[in-house]
Amino acid sequence: MRTSPPASAPLLPIDRIARVLYPAAVAVIVSATLWVSSLFDEPPQLTIAAALGFIAWVALLSEAIRHYSRWLERRWPWHARPAHRLVLQVGGSTLAIIAFSLMVYVPLKLHEIRNGANDTIGWPHLTVTALIATVFSLALNALHVTLDFHASLQRAQQDTRDMQAAMLRAELDALKAQINPHFLFNSLNTVHGLIAQDPALARGLLLELSDVLRYALGHSHHDLVPLARELEFLHAYRALLQARHGEGLRVDIQPMDGSSDMMIPPMSLQVLVENAVRHNRTREDDPLVVDVRLGDRGIIVSNPIKPRHSPNPGAGTGLSNIEQRYRLLGTEGIRVARECNAFIVELGLLARPKATSP
Repeated sequence: MRTSPPASAPLLPIDRIARVLYPAAVAVIVSATLWVSSLFDEPPQLTIAAALGFIAWVALLSEAIRHYSRWLERRWPWHARPAHRLVLQVGGSTLAIIAFSLMVYVPLKLHEIRNGANDTIGWPHLTVTALIATVFSLALNALHVTLDFHASLQRAQQDTRDMQAAMLRAELDALKAQINPHFLFNSLNTVHGLIAQDPALARGLLLELSDVLRYALGHSHHDLVPLARELEFLHAYRALLQARHGEGLRVDIQPMDGSSDMMIPPMSLQVLVENAVRHNRTREDDPLVVDVRLGDRGIIVSNPIKPRHSPNPGAGTGLSNIEQRYRLLGTEGIRVARECNAFIVELGLLARPKATSP
């Protein structure tokens, strides 16, 4: 699912000051340029009231450009199609301001002529009016493009910090919670107990343990991994869990044909299986069955709810960590439900990123 475009970042105090003072400065400069029209017209004879009114008018146009810019940001963000956005923002607002200026100038000039002013309306008058409108339209657009770029840069920097923090948390959680010393201790004890009873099985579990550690240390910092690689890791992890819990645990991993090109956040399936084992009892007379299968919208991990007599709530970061990683990848890819005394989690699959040409 695609997420909606991010809201505009709040302006810093210096940006707010610039948004107020810059239009006023442009209005003053443009007021001076109006005297150029005396080459074709009578002197403007600006009064203080007229100058203040002109400044307010330019400020109003500046706010109109700002709202137009925000409207464009929701439909054509700068980062998506910058050239298209620049043409729409500058071209659209400039044409609108020229049209508005002419709609104000022509009736006022006709009113002066009807009242006896020795003047006419010709192409030089209209051209100068359009040029003046273009000048302060470009100036005001420069202000808002700068402010929007600054806000976009702030959002990009914040998103980068959030992603880095999430990946650090994921890597730390992988080393601290999923592959923690307690798990390693139990796995090594299991292997040690089998060395005398079944040396071949013990050697096999050592290989599975090395695969688990190699994957955890080599892939936990990646954003996405191929689903096939994640399932290979899950098979190795399942062997260690079942060696520890015996007949009290069964992890059924169903065939997932047609999904070889899909990607998934690393160690996300392992977190779900580990959560199922942590929060539910495993007994040989009533085994816990964890089912991993391909659903309509992604990978489904489900298990019956069999609360332990001594609850083990854990740190509570597993599901929230996965959810945050999906969110930062630009999709809401996790669904959690309790149905018919079963706990169900569905993880969305993402398309493999296209390789960029060198």
